[in-house]
Amino acid sequence: MILGQFQWRGWEIEADMIASPIAGEVIWLNRIGLTRTGVAVIRYGRLELTVFAPADDLAPLELRHAFDQFRAEVTR
Repeated sequence: MILGQFQWRGWEIEADMIASPIAGEVIWLNRIGLTRTGVAVIRYGRLELTVFAPADDLAPLELRHAFDQFRAEVTR
């Protein structure tokens, strides 16, 4: 299920959620462009970057913050 889109570092990010009895809630964060590229996944409450995400120390913190702000706005 697509949760929506938000901006991060000039990229358009789309959040997709699946729920499974084994993994619980899993959220994929995909960069939108010519092709959809997975940049991160959130499972068990932890954000993990993929190899397609920027490789700097602030990227996971910034992306999690941007996603949390987006989710807070969507659930209002």
